[in-house]
Amino acid sequence: MDPVVEATLAAAHRARIELDYEKAKPLFESVLEREADCAEGKHGLGFVLMMGFGEFDDGLRLMEEAAALAPQNQRILLDLAKSYAMLGEDDKVRPLLERVIALGGDTREGQDARNQLQYYL
Repeated sequence: MDPVVEATLAAAHRARIELDYEKAKPLFESVLEREADCAEGKHGLGFVLMMGFGEFDDGLRLMEEAAALAPQNQRILLDLAKSYAMLGEDDKVRPLLERVIALGGDTREGQDARNQLQYYL
C-alpha cells in the first residue's frame, strides 16, 4: 500500500474511533480517491456515513463493497452484519456471523460474532 494512503488511512481510523466523523470522512474519501478498491477505506467511510451522517444507503453500499473486496476480513464482515441488524435486515445477519466464526472463532471478532449469533438462533 502507498505510504501516503497508509498514513491517511491510519489517521482516518483514529478519527473514527474518536467519533470525530467530520474529520474522518474526508480522510477516508482521500484514501478512496487514491485507491478506489481499498476495502478498509470503503469500510471506514461506510461506517462513518451511517453512524455519523445518517446516510444509511450509501454507507451500507460501501460496507457491502468492502466485504466483497475482503471476504476474509472478520472486522469488515462483523461490522456489515451489525449494520444489517441495525437496519432490520435480519435475514442477512446470521450468515455473516457464521462466516466470521468460521474464519476464526477464537479471535475477538469471532467471539463477538458468537455473542451476536445468540440473538439469531
